[in-house]
Amino acid sequence: MNRVLAAVIAPVLLYVSFVIYGISYRFLTGIPIPQLFSLFGFMLVYIFSLPFYLIIGIPFSIMIDKINKKFRWLSYIIAGYVILILITLVQTFENGKFTIDRESMIAYPMAGFSFFITL
Repeated sequence: MNRVLAAVIAPVLLYVSFVIYGISYRFLTGIPIPQLFSLFGFMLVYIFSLPFYLIIGIPFSIMIDKINKKFRWLSYIIAGYVILILITLVQTFENGKFTIDRESMIAYPMAGFSFFITL
């Protein structure tokens, strides 16, 4: 039950981390980012990430907790990268191009870490 509750709360923390990343990116580079806070953006992140947390995050967290006891936070970040590579491979078979963008390389590990934090 704790994992399901964490899967429901983790998208909220993921959105907050996206906003923090956007603000820090804006201040460090000086490049304006369009509208950081929006209900639509929150709903978009929540609707797309909740199924991933429920379907993929819960089984991965069970495996991580059984395998690794010491550096669980690092395992959750690595799990985010594993999911990124799997999704990229599926997209590669669909369109024939293997590409990983910078935003995905930040978003997926953040998703894994936010699930760890909510647990």
